[in-house]
This record gives sequence, C-alpha cells and structure tokens, in this order.
Amino acid sequence: MMSFVGPAKAWSLFACLAASLSACGCSEPETAAAPARDTDILIVGAGLAGLSAAIDAARGGARVLVVDMNSVFGGHGIQSGGVAIVGSPMQEAAGFSDAPDVAFNDWMDWTVDGHREWTRFYVEHSREMLYDWLTGFGVRFDRVRPSHGNSIPRFHMTYRRGLNLVRPIYLEALRYSNIDFAGTPSPSIS
Repeated sequence: MMSFVGPAKAWSLFACLAASLSACGCSEPETAAAPARDTDILIVGAGLAGLSAAIDAARGGARVLVVDMNSVFGGHGIQSGGVAIVGSPMQEAAGFSDAPDVAFNDWMDWTVDGHREWTRFYVEHSREMLYDWLTGFGVRFDRVRPSHGNSIPRFHMTYRRGLNLVRPIYLEALRYSNIDFAGTPSPSIS
C-alpha cells in the first residue's frame, strides 16, 4: 500500500528546504518565479531511485514533482554505469551460477554496517525488480563484471555506461503528464 504526502505537506517540506538553504547562506538561483504546482508527492533527486519512484507513483495516479539540484537527470546512476543483480539471464549465459544466499553472504561479509533485512530483500528480488524492470524499459545490459565484495561477477553494465542505464527510465518518466521536474537551471556558456 502506498501512502501519498498531501500537497500542503509536500510544499511545507519544500519550503523548509528552501528556508534551510537560506539559513546556511546558500542563495537561490536567479530564475523567473516558478509557477505553483499542485502535487501529491515531492521526490528529491532525478537518479534511478527518484525516477523509479516517480514512475511508480504516477502510475498510481499521484501528481509528482521531481526536484534535482542538477539540470540533467541521472544522479549517481550516470556515474556508476551499472547495478548489481543476482541470478540474471546474463550471468547464466556466461556460466556464472549465482544465488541469493551466495550474494547475501558476500555482501554481509564485505559490509561494515549493512542492514540484514534490506540486503536479504535486495538479493532475493534484484532479478525481478531491477533486471526485469529495467530491461522492460529498454535498458540493455551488455556485460557483467566482477566488483568489490562479490565472489561472482554480478555488476551489470550497459554500453555507454550510466547514460544507457538511466536514459530509458528518464524517457519513461517524461511520458507521464502527472510528473513535473524542477531543478537548477544550466549556467549559460559564453
């Protein structure tokens, strides 16, 4: 069950954020006044998590506002270029036998402060909730490689790294008229 933050609460949160920026001496970008938006959910960040949450909420009928400090989408997904997935078809095709218990043990041995329940959830659902979901939007992984803390290669990457990981999700978000974006405008290049 999903619960939505009402418009008043969403704008209160946004006002608190703006007030805290003002209090810390950070200045607001000089832009034309933004039109008032009626929104149910405010999402901070247009990376993989934020865009995914926006799509899910929009599908549920919510009016969503995604706010990002950057003028481009992608967040850390653009930088990382991949995602760890357990038991994917790509791993199977490459001859890597992976399983949730193996990944769970790898990650719990490697982490300093890992959350056991969330780690268990991730390793048991990453195939369905990441691989299947992302490829359903057109993400095409082209290689799986080893990465820290993994005894089996499970870091899935795309051609052109993060751009081809995040762009299909961003394009999907743009299809929804009930998702709006706000962010820092790009500086002018002279």
